[in-house]
Amino acid sequence: MSFAEFTQMVREEGKHFNDKSLYIGEVVSVNPIRVKTNGVILDSDQLKVATYLSQVTSSDGVIESKKLKETLEISDELLLMRSGSYFIITCKLEGI
Repeated sequence: MSFAEFTQMVREEGKHFNDKSLYIGEVVSVNPIRVKTNGVILDSDQLKVATYLSQVTSSDGVIESKKLKETLEISDELLLMRSGSYFIITCKLEGI
């Protein structure tokens, strides 16, 4: 077996273990934030938010509070991107 054939075989086998990176989640709790995706409830320890969606207040370089700029409600749909053990809230989804 050539190296190219071996590489192709590894790629073919490996693609079965690749997890998709984008998910749709549903807000099940606002404060504290909890999001359900694929039957799993994610809490704030497992979630991160894109910086353009967050608002940080600070004084003398010390963070006083963090919150989302956009108000979320229960049942809102979010686009989540998986990154390692975290899910990043990238945006709020709306129907057309």
